[in-house]
Amino acid sequence: MSQRVVFEESVFFEAEGIQYASFADSKDPSFQNGAQDEPRLCTVIPVPDNETEILEFITRYVEKGLEEDDILKSAFLSGIIVVLDPNVNAICNISSDQLPRHWNTRWVKAICKTDLHGQALAGPCLAARGKLGPVLRLYEDAIGAFSVPTRVTHSNELLPLRVHLGGHNCTSVGVSSRLLHENRTARPLDGIRVTVKAIFDVAGFRTSLGSRDYLHYQDPSHTTAPAISRLVDLGCEVVGLSNMCAMVLNQLPTQSVDFPAPWNPRADGWQIPNGGSSGQGVAVAAYEWLDFAIGSDSTMSGRMPAQAAGVFSLRPSYGALSREGMWSGVPIFDTPCLFGRDLKRFRGFAQAWYGQKIARTKCPLPHSVVIFDDFRPNEGENKLQMNTIEAFVRDVEACLGIRAKYIDIGKLWERRGPPESRGIPLKQYLDQETVTATVVYSFWQQLKPYWENFPSRFGHKPFLPLPAGIDVWAKVKTVTPQCHEEALRRISIYKDWIHKTVLELDNLNTLVLIPLGDVKPQYRTEWPGLQFRDQMLWSSLLLSPILGAPELVVPVGELPFDSVVSGQESYLPVCISIMGAPGSDLDLIDTALRILLHSGRRTFVKTGKRMFQ
Repeated sequence: MSQRVVFEESVFFEAEGIQYASFADSKDPSFQNGAQDEPRLCTVIPVPDNETEILEFITRYVEKGLEEDDILKSAFLSGIIVVLDPNVNAICNISSDQLPRHWNTRWVKAICKTDLHGQALAGPCLAARGKLGPVLRLYEDAIGAFSVPTRVTHSNELLPLRVHLGGHNCTSVGVSSRLLHENRTARPLDGIRVTVKAIFDVAGFRTSLGSRDYLHYQDPSHTTAPAISRLVDLGCEVVGLSNMCAMVLNQLPTQSVDFPAPWNPRADGWQIPNGGSSGQGVAVAAYEWLDFAIGSDSTMSGRMPAQAAGVFSLRPSYGALSREGMWSGVPIFDTPCLFGRDLKRFRGFAQAWYGQKIARTKCPLPHSVVIFDDFRPNEGENKLQMNTIEAFVRDVEACLGIRAKYIDIGKLWERRGPPESRGIPLKQYLDQETVTATVVYSFWQQLKPYWENFPSRFGHKPFLPLPAGIDVWAKVKTVTPQCHEEALRRISIYKDWIHKTVLELDNLNTLVLIPLGDVKPQYRTEWPGLQFRDQMLWSSLLLSPILGAPELVVPVGELPFDSVVSGQESYLPVCISIMGAPGSDLDLIDTALRILLHSGRRTFVKTGKRMFQ
């Protein structure tokens, strides 16, 4: 059988100490730049059709680009290409002498918009080989967050970016100029840079699930997951696929044997990234040039990485986004999720991404704020964390003008539990067997075809990592469909009881404030030991999955500690989750933003060791 051979023409260069790349594309417009057509750097400036003061526009365009764009540097100002409407001739009167002297512009050339053959070029470009094409700035993936960096062609096709800068890390990520997207037809998310968890199908790529065996087992995808293709259609630039825990199981770095766990940039740089979507959380916390990350959340994998990385994260209402093309172990809980640093940008992103699924919130209901005593960290062991959380609770009360209600969910179940529970205590009603018969059973059913088909293709069983929280593969194989249905019925009864009796979501716009575990140093060098219990269904992290409700992780403070690695004082992120009613996603974002602004808190976090300093 003949094999397709693909040649990739590329140019790599360095300007002002920054690495760049340019890839030839069959749709690049022709351009003769003289000087024996040797490669020349330039800046393409598209002039609006109704612009009359062209010289002033050029000046504004460049100065704005130098200030806001991380790609445009003075080296690209040696040549200026002005793109004009065919009927405009004003550029004939503009020469390099008229431009600011510090630009050091040597030549100016005017071309007609029609000469670009429909390509919306703008910003830093490379004129070479008789063609004019955009450039990428290359960044080193110093924390190992990316599995496959990507680049976008003129046809909106994603291709792997095969580039190595020559440093200790073999992965480099390329990003295009922000100016490039300003010249395109306005789309809601134009130019927003995102990375995507390696759990989503992307056309032409193998979906790895963070597993070496699964990577070889899976054929390249023919289509892209709708949740991701929608972002591309809305204008997002997907700069790469990013790492995850193997087989969607929670793993700590010492357990990550398929591929190394990414590094968490927060605190002393030696803390765990924590959770299935760890690559997305730490990427947003580390890289200023990345705007958002797309992960997934089932029982914790989108929220705990946000706590560890000190970033905002949104678990959407169940069904708000398509799961098609996203590997799903627990379909009744699983959903794509969003990571970012700036809460002010979340609403616009979410609204565009959701489309008409959640176009607007329902009629406003009176607010109620609930905190479950069952889920609060131990105040005696972690008083500083509790002080930080209580300070945020007071800010919520002051902003909304109401007092928070503290509820012991276990005791409330004893007093006012549903009649179907027949007086069985909550922790017994949703016991280990119920978890096994629902979450673990569902996961195994999704995994089973891979487990059974792999040996016939490769001659041996696939490697399945022993996860930190699920060590019941033998037990789950004995679960019958009848046991599964009974366990699902129990979850449904619990869900209905929480919805109507505890949170009163039919009458109130209830917000649930949820601390995200005990915040303490957890070094990536530590072995956690084997855990023989699953995540319990009545835990705080299972509330939003069971209810199908949106949950927003909000960074609210920092916890000082003495690092045993650096020997210095470092600071751990402290976050709190805010859960809203199902379908209230946009209202939840708006309310959280209102609370932060009212209390004078930061609505964004910085990259690096600390969120706020």
